[in-house]
Amino acid sequence: MIVHLRHSDIDRRKWDECVAHSRCGLVYVRSWYLDVVCPGWEALVDGDYVSVMPLTWRKRFGIRYLCQPFFVQKTGVFSRNELTKSQMEAFVGAAKDVFSFAEINIVDERDFLADLPRHRNYELSLEADYSGIVANYHENTRRNLSRAGKNGLVVSDVSDIDKVIALFDTDRRPSLPSFDVRSYDVLRALSGKALDRGEAFIKGVSFDGSDDLLAAAFFVNDGRRVTFLFSGNSAEGKRVQAMTLLIDTVIREYSGSKMILDFEGSDDDGLARFYAGFGSAQSWYKSLRFNNMSWFSNFVLSVWKKFR
Repeated sequence: MIVHLRHSDIDRRKWDECVAHSRCGLVYVRSWYLDVVCPGWEALVDGDYVSVMPLTWRKRFGIRYLCQPFFVQKTGVFSRNELTKSQMEAFVGAAKDVFSFAEINIVDERDFLADLPRHRNYELSLEADYSGIVANYHENTRRNLSRAGKNGLVVSDVSDIDKVIALFDTDRRPSLPSFDVRSYDVLRALSGKALDRGEAFIKGVSFDGSDDLLAAAFFVNDGRRVTFLFSGNSAEGKRVQAMTLLIDTVIREYSGSKMILDFEGSDDDGLARFYAGFGSAQSWYKSLRFNNMSWFSNFVLSVWKKFR
């Protein structure tokens, strides 16, 4: 029987054990991660935490609705046992019983919800040794990596997430008008928590090890996946293929680990080609959207979205 639990009623130990033993235990749904990106998150739980689904909600003008938090690509249903189509549909139905409006992304590995829109992701198995992985690089990626090696680039550990933010803010944010700069505060809190737990790292690329970074990226490592969560690049970094070298360095360090490098996307064809160039495989996740709100609630939310 699926029950709805408020935040204070969730048994965090049982929750994390369920996620850890699930087929696709994503870091986004670990309790500590949800606490940062969606304080007060709630849950749907079946049995004694045999299957769980996080409810990442917000409230605007008295209206509670499900939404996708920043730095969470997808959530969904996670189970200790093999999920069935009826169980997946039961969780979606239970979510509709609690909330009248939702815009979230979910895992659907078995394609149970075939009618939902889907989005691309790219994942690279790191089980083979480095030479075995590099053998599957696309020719263009190997060529760009060779170019990077001739430019005196150095990859090093970085301790300050603000250096990544500065690169992103200059490079990509101008082309993302819907991006909310307030999310930087969430990222700072998330990186601080993850680094303190020893479950994250930041890499940067520079000329000859200088302090001026050409590119940098923040990764989360949950023991099963290394997730490419956030990055920034510069015009010069793009010219000298700094990000190609950075990702190749991470692949080299984690090769033979039986982990997965999760690129987090992308529906953007250019980024998709870049990620696929490392020999990664395409996978999919779904968009779950429903709206059973009254006309007045819809009007209030539409006004808020327009002027937020």
